[in-house]
Amino acid sequence: MLKVYSTADGSTSVRYTVAGELAGGEELFAPITDVASLRNAPTVLRLDLVFFSFDKGMHASLRWEDAESSLITPLEDRGFFSFESYFGGWSNPQREEFTGNICVKVLAGEEDRVWSFALKLELTKQSRKGN
Repeated sequence: MLKVYSTADGSTSVRYTVAGELAGGEELFAPITDVASLRNAPTVLRLDLVFFSFDKGMHASLRWEDAESSLITPLEDRGFFSFESYFGGWSNPQREEFTGNICVKVLAGEEDRVWSFALKLELTKQSRKGN
């Protein structure tokens, strides 16, 4: 089960809250942002902050939605990354096939139980010429 909420869709930024549960050994790969549905029609999103919490034993990563499913960052346990503070945010690779969306990939541990996770993302809306 995966629930994704856009908690703030402003003129230049957007926030998403993501919560999910997986059965033991289950894998999930799904988009968690939707550029096409946002106000002011951005063509890409720049990832500024991510807060995350995964049950110990889960393996996860954030990825750009493109033909290569390009890695943004692996995620494990609990924590946060401030991409904006360290290098001005993280924008999509500049490839023709990119959608501007971000996906989450999660693998639950093998133990037969329910595995849980949550994410909060803060993003800046951007536009690229030709998109």
